[in-house]
Amino acid sequence: MFFTLGVILKPVAQEITIKDYLVLGVEASEAISERYLQPVSKGLLYGLSSGWYHDARVPEPWKFRFSVAANGSFVPSDAKSFELDITSFENLDVVGGGQRVRIPTVLGSTDSDVTFVATLEGETFTFNAPTGIGLVELNLLPTAFLHVGMGLPWNSEVQFRYFPKLGLGDGSVGVVGLGLKHQINSENGPWQSFPLDLAVMAAYTRLDAEYNLEEGGTVTGSGQRIEGAMNAWLTELLLSTRNTHWNLFGGFGYVFGNSLYELLGNYRIQLSDRAVEFNDPFDVRENVSGLRLTAGGSYTYRRFSVHLSYTLQGFNNLAFGMHYNLY
Repeated sequence: MFFTLGVILKPVAQEITIKDYLVLGVEASEAISERYLQPVSKGLLYGLSSGWYHDARVPEPWKFRFSVAANGSFVPSDAKSFELDITSFENLDVVGGGQRVRIPTVLGSTDSDVTFVATLEGETFTFNAPTGIGLVELNLLPTAFLHVGMGLPWNSEVQFRYFPKLGLGDGSVGVVGLGLKHQINSENGPWQSFPLDLAVMAAYTRLDAEYNLEEGGTVTGSGQRIEGAMNAWLTELLLSTRNTHWNLFGGFGYVFGNSLYELLGNYRIQLSDRAVEFNDPFDVRENVSGLRLTAGGSYTYRRFSVHLSYTLQGFNNLAFGMHYNLY
């Protein structure tokens, strides 16, 4: 997940200027910021739910396996920009005129030629539209995890994801996750004659992040930052072959999650005769849910294995993992 922070959160901290929208008022600022941030929320929530498995088998009780999994959520083209109807805001215009403009989302282009003119109590403020972090060419929102799995009695396995909350530049991020897998067709169970390994799995991942906004500009103040939290849940039915080296696996399940971004701190807009101030002005929430279908393959050599899989879901996902088995 440190890779995600380096690719995403650090540039976001440098580029985000959504605080300038406060000139329009809290309600308008929140509405525009929601559309700006929505794609990264969806992409990361789907990414956080991925990379939990590469087969339906579980280790023997108290045996371990260690994994490094990387995956990327493909970003749809319509998630890189959005159209803003200027006529929806009484005190907003665009330099050069026009009633509708298309501006980048947080996952969009690093360039924008849109400049806004906002009016507050008869005074005029000019600011540039916030730009994105430049995923236009890459078209992939990456995530990465460290995993530890441990076999339990009753044909089960518990898995852990953890990355301590570390700082990078003006931002910080931490991840924790817990998963539980139960293999249905045990050697002595009712499904023992089933030709494939069969399991059910449930998992939860949480991401906490914070990044500080650049000081200065149209809106001044102190302690200006965005704090974010994401929660992703997964339930899945798993199938896999049981060959010595090459194997196929798949899963069918349901993913749901939510995110919360809070714009915190003091925000000050200086007028000619007084200042307009906001404290912790608003938060932006997003929810995702839907079915998902995964297909992949793996190769095992002694204690080592690798896998590659593709998942169809809200943001389609490609995953790769390397594993070391202590059993």
